[in-house]
Amino acid sequence: VRVPPRAPSTGLATGKRARSPAAWTLWRDAANKTPIFMQFDRAAPAGKRAMLVAPAAALVDFIAEHATLFRLRDPRAELVHRATRLDAAGREHVQLAHHYLGVPIWGAEIVGHWSEDQGLYAINGRYRPTPDHIDEVAPSIRRDAAIDRALADLAGQRSIKRLSPATRRLLQYEGPEAELYLWSAQAQEPVRLTWKIEIRPNVHERWHYFVDAQS
Repeated sequence: VRVPPRAPSTGLATGKRARSPAAWTLWRDAANKTPIFMQFDRAAPAGKRAMLVAPAAALVDFIAEHATLFRLRDPRAELVHRATRLDAAGREHVQLAHHYLGVPIWGAEIVGHWSEDQGLYAINGRYRPTPDHIDEVAPSIRRDAAIDRALADLAGQRSIKRLSPATRRLLQYEGPEAELYLWSAQAQEPVRLTWKIEIRPNVHERWHYFVDAQS
């Protein structure tokens, strides 16, 4: 399928366990029932971090405590810290990527929002429940074979130019790259193991291909 250009710790401080869902405002994805936005009562935040506990670890701890609500089987194994951003007001925004069996799920993330006075005050994200239908993430299609398949398809539509060394340095691109992802073309379809391939046929375009890694 081608896409055209365009360690566990105790996170909540002692005596600050997460409150019951009655103190939360919760919106769920209509199709898969995962939370897409949670806001905590300002007067009763979800919890404050224990001293020296990183915000990412505290967020994972909170999600693990409510794994059934988040529809994740093992949040500590599935959620990987991607970045933490500090805004001008001093609030921290923690981005977690969703992986399964060590493979990232394309486009799936959870973001937790922390403030010094409120603690964890909101969570948002788009992801799917743990993909229990997958029990094997070893590709049967080699990386090079998947790249060749993508290049052949793209070459049938447009010229693939040889980029100069200076252009490659500018674009930070040395040639087609392939990474394993769990992905599906439609939100209602189950994810499957794919090679995600990036190709720059010229200085202006960036193409992403998703090639089935098991057939």
